[in-house]
Amino acid sequence: MKTTPVTAADLARSVIAVPPFARARNGAASVSENKKIIDRLSAGGVSTFLYGGNANFYNLGILEFPLILEILADIAPPDAWIIPSIGPDFGKALDQVA
Repeated sequence: MKTTPVTAADLARSVIAVPPFARARNGAASVSENKKIIDRLSAGGVSTFLYGGNANFYNLGILEFPLILEILADIAPPDAWIIPSIGPDFGKALDQVA
């Protein structure tokens, strides 16, 4: 996963994909299905992924948030930029970054 500072070239090389976050029938995060989504988009040239409303990130609990971030970091291609949303309210955002 890309961790270097963002540049104009980074923004110019890819559209910003807003994929859903896949879950298993029991509600657990599905690593394999999320990897399929990222791999498919990457094969099409996408290198920037924004996880927010479409991924239902605003409803992630405080305890689940770090796990989901770890999953995305683990399955991201080396040159991919993963951008997670926080919030939606200020208090929850503070808890998520703590």
